[in-house]
Amino acid sequence: MTEDKPSKSSLSLLQVFFSVCAAFFGVQSQKKQQRDFSQGAFWQYALVALFIAACCVALLSIIVYWIIAYSIS
Repeated sequence: MTEDKPSKSSLSLLQVFFSVCAAFFGVQSQKKQQRDFSQGAFWQYALVALFIAACCVALLSIIVYWIIAYSIS
C-alpha cells in the first residue's frame, strides 16, 4: 500500500516574505501556517526573518537619528 505524500514544492520568495511578515505581526492563518511547515525550508524563513529584522532596526535607527538631529538644532 502506498502513502500519498504532499508534494514538497518550494515556495516563492514572495510567499516566504509575506509569511514572515504575517508571523511578525501574529496574523498568520492556520492554512498558510500548515503550508509553510509542509512546503517551506527553514533556511528560507530564517534568512528572510533576519533581513526584515535588520531593516526594522535600521529604519528605527534612522528615525531616532533624524529626531535627535532636528531636535538639537
